[in-house]
Amino acid sequence: MILWIYFPQVRAVAVAAVVTGVTLGALLPYGVEYAYGDTLPAPAHFALYPKALLLAAAFGTLSAVVFSVPV
Repeated sequence: MILWIYFPQVRAVAVAAVVTGVTLGALLPYGVEYAYGDTLPAPAHFALYPKALLLAAAFGTLSAVVFSVPV
């Protein structure tokens, strides 16, 4: 009974955290280039890597599920 109440709450927080993390992970390199592009020792070539972002989202979701399921 407690699992049916607790697990959707954990899932909602995990989804919000994963979306925030993936968004920051995708956009932060461009912000660093904008802010510090002149001082970087080598030219930076940033791109979006969807496979890496999906892998990060999967690991974030998996770790939230694993640590929230009662034993």
